[in-house]
Amino acid sequence: MNNWMEQMSLSIGGKRIKDLVLPGTHDSASYSCDTKYGFLPMAPTVVTYPCIKNLALSWAISQRDNLYGQLCKGARYLDLRVCKSTIDMEIRTEHTVLGEKYQQLLKDIGRFADENPKEIIVLCFSHFRYNKKYPMSYQDHKNLCNMIKETLGDKLINRNEEFDTINELWSKNKQILIIYQHDLHDLHDLHNHDFLINGYNTMSIPWANKPRIGQLLTSLETIVNNRDNKQYFCLQCCVTPDTLTIVKGIICCNPTSLLQLGDNVCEPINNFLLKYKSTRKLNFVIFDSIGSASDIVTMLVEMNNVIWNMSSFLTH
Repeated sequence: MNNWMEQMSLSIGGKRIKDLVLPGTHDSASYSCDTKYGFLPMAPTVVTYPCIKNLALSWAISQRDNLYGQLCKGARYLDLRVCKSTIDMEIRTEHTVLGEKYQQLLKDIGRFADENPKEIIVLCFSHFRYNKKYPMSYQDHKNLCNMIKETLGDKLINRNEEFDTINELWSKNKQILIIYQHDLHDLHDLHNHDFLINGYNTMSIPWANKPRIGQLLTSLETIVNNRDNKQYFCLQCCVTPDTLTIVKGIICCNPTSLLQLGDNVCEPINNFLLKYKSTRKLNFVIFDSIGSASDIVTMLVEMNNVIWNMSSFLTH
């Protein structure tokens, strides 16, 4: 799955990113979360208690593989939360618990892109947290954007290229689309970075926020049916654990972690998505625990052949 887009060149070459079905991962960098990096200042104080923090960590990590590994397993959309640590002032990932620095995360993405020059990757940056009173500052955003530009450089897709066909992007050696979930007009001259796509007005990414798989699938069906085809569209196929789920996990029941919860819902999510196999309703589809979701990835990738009336390239 490391080069599925290249293998599908006849199917997708004449299409745009907005036309494709791209599998992706939810809280993509959370595999790196570790209590040694600290917690978000706005996290409940109880999660920082020595007797609780490991439990909090088990419900913060939604992926086992690093970003390079996720991309090798077929993901082409990465959900990247951003924060500035109040401990070491580094720009890091987070999911309540802080994780790896973005210098390393971007290097992992760049490594994959170097090795697979015809794979198009969408990176969605969001949250941008700092402390209880203030989000990341303009200077923090500027540092992150400079980091992105310095690490990924000429591979970045500019605004005037985002609706190019895949063949056109390939001809320019462009691979990485940055969707920035922040109003760029609030960030002064950062709007002048041509590689930043303003996610506020170009992408729909509704959060179902449902703790049970049945509730989630009902909500997802409504979300899909109400999709605005003029925008990028991210479907978040993720159950959100509630207090009851976590307490049951402590006492006796599976799941005992976010990863286990992700593992448990792979089959019903796969079955749900199958009914959209021959439609053009999906775009970016993200989920937890990609390591247990190979069937979902394969099915989403194959949708691009089915939708565009091409024969299957996948052989088993």
